[in-house]
Amino acid sequence: MSTKLIRITTEDDSAIFDSQFDEDIVLEEKSQIALLSASFKTSDVIVLNGNNNRIDVQVGNASTIHSAFLTRGTYSVGNITDLLDDFQNKMNQGSVLSNTKEFGLQYQVSINKDHKVEFAGIQNQMHSLDSISSTSETEYKNITQPDGENTILSCITGPNPVAISLNTARCYAISPFTKGCGVHRMRIRNMSANAQNGFVIGLTKNLAALRNGSLRQTDIECAIQLTDKSTHYEVKESSASSFVPSSKLPNQVVNTGGAAPVGNDAPEIAFDGGVIKMRIHTNEGADSVFELGQYVYDYTTNPDLFPFICLYRNENEIEVDTCNMNLDPFDVKPNLTFSKTQNHANLQTVKYPDTGSTANYKLNTFHDTMFESLGYSSKVLYDKVVKDLSSPVVGIDRTFYLFGAENYIVELLNFPLKSYDSFFDYNSNGSKRGRANIIACIPVNENTGSSSTLGIVQYEANTPHFIGLDNKEQRLFRNIRARVVRDDYTPIQSVGLSTLTFLLKNN
Repeated sequence: MSTKLIRITTEDDSAIFDSQFDEDIVLEEKSQIALLSASFKTSDVIVLNGNNNRIDVQVGNASTIHSAFLTRGTYSVGNITDLLDDFQNKMNQGSVLSNTKEFGLQYQVSINKDHKVEFAGIQNQMHSLDSISSTSETEYKNITQPDGENTILSCITGPNPVAISLNTARCYAISPFTKGCGVHRMRIRNMSANAQNGFVIGLTKNLAALRNGSLRQTDIECAIQLTDKSTHYEVKESSASSFVPSSKLPNQVVNTGGAAPVGNDAPEIAFDGGVIKMRIHTNEGADSVFELGQYVYDYTTNPDLFPFICLYRNENEIEVDTCNMNLDPFDVKPNLTFSKTQNHANLQTVKYPDTGSTANYKLNTFHDTMFESLGYSSKVLYDKVVKDLSSPVVGIDRTFYLFGAENYIVELLNFPLKSYDSFFDYNSNGSKRGRANIIACIPVNENTGSSSTLGIVQYEANTPHFIGLDNKEQRLFRNIRARVVRDDYTPIQSVGLSTLTFLLKNN
């Protein structure tokens, strides 16, 4: 019994080998072959530096352009989602409320089911927190059931004696607050002069606590509270253990009462330019908006924040209305009906999303290879006049197998092997369910580390597993054809020199 070592190479960008030899290689009857080693480098590697990491985002005319700089680094299959998350976050951070086409807009950058990068941006209307329907994303605890949009929210029964409790009467969204640009807003419809406790409007990560009635001040990420008409508004930030009075607004609460109190104070949690701001729209101070505090949103972890309102007293003491919010458009139910209210006519600082008109959506970079590496054909990813980008913009020229790169298949193409595969995919021509020409499966990930090693696959069998070639007689050959594919038989994208080394054993 003798063993031969055979090495073949290729620079084909799909890792297809077609190797010729200048002399005959003898293949004895019923020989066996094994893969000894494999080495190749995938081209799914993106390097961002100071020359190619700038993007310009435009929604509207040229005056709305804002630039962002993506995090520098080297990205491959193992960390491509870090790049896409950073891309998504930087775009969301740039959207501002002053641009009514960005108001309510949230971007999403992801890998779709076809392993392609896709960009989407949905601008939604404000959802009413004071309307109940079968498709509603809201829940109510001890709150009078609203009668249609923008009606009064009040507590069914208030605490007696006077007490402050976050859990007495509350309403909240069960879908997250927008991660793009939007507001969580209400209006003080009526607050009695005798009311010693009023309300709190805010955001929390703890949806479970809202639902089971265990919400604590430490659960609140940011909020505005008013406990007495004679005191200042109070704010709560995540780093603070309790509410702190704000002196940025006069004590007087604008509360005209009446059937249509269009000029009453409107507290709001605004997500604007990547910063969550606590502010008040008021007629006090010549129709102004006062910022009371800020909450720095953690784009690193992208937590879900849930809008809520708590009422401290009964309907004779405190009532609020026109409760609207922008929810995550990629999370809410597809048949959810959004509301648009224009019930703040005397408050000129109150704005609303403009979802009815079109705008010029444009995204470009200043380097030719930036978007090309993500599968797009030019440095302008899109430039179109539409209402939004709810129809995703897909990169068709590059695939990213986030969960399929753990296993590569090495196939011999011109030698029959005694190998079998049960793989079946209705959408794939690589379906087997029977004999296959697999010589080895490589259960390894691409290396991580420096840019010089990222994407490199190096495999060496500890114990080569020989497979029968099923040749019934001796033959001579001078050509070996082989390929490396992913575990669903789709081609890889390789760069540079790829190498396979075989052991051929005579039986």
